[in-house]
Amino acid sequence: MRMQMDIDPSPGEREILKLYEIYDSCFRRLRATPEAFRNRLNLQNGALSITARRNGEALGFGLMDGGALTMLCVAPPYRNRGVGTQILERAEQIAARDRREIGVGVSNRSYLMPGAPMDDIVNAGAWFIKRGYRKHWISRDMVVELDAYAHNPALDAPGIHIRACGNTPLENRAAAECAERAKAGWGRFFERDNQSVLLAEISGEIVGLV
Repeated sequence: MRMQMDIDPSPGEREILKLYEIYDSCFRRLRATPEAFRNRLNLQNGALSITARRNGEALGFGLMDGGALTMLCVAPPYRNRGVGTQILERAEQIAARDRREIGVGVSNRSYLMPGAPMDDIVNAGAWFIKRGYRKHWISRDMVVELDAYAHNPALDAPGIHIRACGNTPLENRAAAECAERAKAGWGRFFERDNQSVLLAEISGEIVGLV
């Protein structure tokens, strides 16, 4: 399929809403409001959108952030027609300017992003492996219906206190150290200010966070 690729560091509001429609069609179980999606794009911090178009219509898009492909979405009517492959190839060209590899779903500036859909319809893992990617680790989006949720006291752990992070330099550093102990390299995701983070403490020590 013949198409053009637009690389845009600052798409307008109408374009963002169109990208949101494509995202929403790909991640049916990972709902986000338009405002949350706009924030997730992280365009104000240097991310780039790569949009595939045909006759002016957006068919799919990728999001490059910190040298990684943090999102790849193709509208359902245009899947299996080479759209995602061309977006991926353009993302690889951009990443190759200053690095030797490209990651999917995680960048130096963002923790876990949607990445690409993996469900009963789309097997993005096999799609990337076919194109030469190695499976390092995979995150899964877990969903619970809150209107049917009931607290189970049997799951409570004694002595654990849950609270919001105070977003002070000291607390951010302690949260980052906890994340680093859990997984090498994750600490950097919790060093930023103004994050919405919940901390789990035992006797004043941070032992978990989300």
